[in-house]
Amino acid sequence: MKKLLGLMALVAAMFAFTACGGGNSPKDVAEQAMKAVKDKDAKTLVDLFDTADFEEEGESVQEQKDMLVAMYQEKLDEMPQTNAVKSYETLSESIAEDGNTATVDMKIEYENGKTDTDVVKLKKDANGDWKLDMDK
Repeated sequence: MKKLLGLMALVAAMFAFTACGGGNSPKDVAEQAMKAVKDKDAKTLVDLFDTADFEEEGESVQEQKDMLVAMYQEKLDEMPQTNAVKSYETLSESIAEDGNTATVDMKIEYENGKTDTDVVKLKKDANGDWKLDMDK
């Protein structure tokens, strides 16, 4: 997740993500996040975040999600096509012994021909669903 958050931070820094479909394994959620980045779909990406921490902030969870969607959508839309995600592949999935956290290693190919690897960190939310871990 550190690298995915790094990728998302990179998108935000250089150029200014409830799951839709699919299953809810760590691999499924990581792939949904990468698809959302590839499709420039900020709403789906933000819906994949564990928003439990938002409840501690002053604004409502929905207000904070709306702000994140607007921010990520702007950044994704501004991203040059050459730096966009062309394809991605899951290399491995590892669930911690306690069953509450996981990592997914991803290989990402960009439209500019470069490739990178990314570690997506996830955790279970209060409902037991896998979500992107924003804390890591």
